[in-house]
Amino acid sequence: MARSIYRGWRDLPFDVQIQDSVHGEAPARPREPPPVHLRRAQPLLYALPRTKVWLASLPEQVRPDALTAQFARISNAICAVWDRPGDCKEYLRELLTDRRGGRAGFPVSVVRELNNLYAYYVGMHDAFERSRNK
Repeated sequence: MARSIYRGWRDLPFDVQIQDSVHGEAPARPREPPPVHLRRAQPLLYALPRTKVWLASLPEQVRPDALTAQFARISNAICAVWDRPGDCKEYLRELLTDRRGGRAGFPVSVVRELNNLYAYYVGMHDAFERSRNK
């Protein structure tokens, strides 16, 4: 049963033709790409201004420069959760462990930076929690 775009999703009357009378069937329409508003958003491939400010606030020995140069979208994501200790620790742990299997992984320099950043973050927040609980 065909449906009419002009009458909503009601059935067409039985006497409406839906086939091309010359060729015997409706012509095939070329497949079009989905409209722009329905496409998946592309991740940012550059560091946002907020991320640059965050990077500058970090001590030089834990600043993830190689990560930002190669995977700016991940630096943007870390910056976005930096002020939420539970979320940030979890995200950094996820980056450092392969739970899906078969992934290529990060270059050694990026892994080293992520480890340093994670240790710095955990140490910073654990010291804050200890001072708060006294």
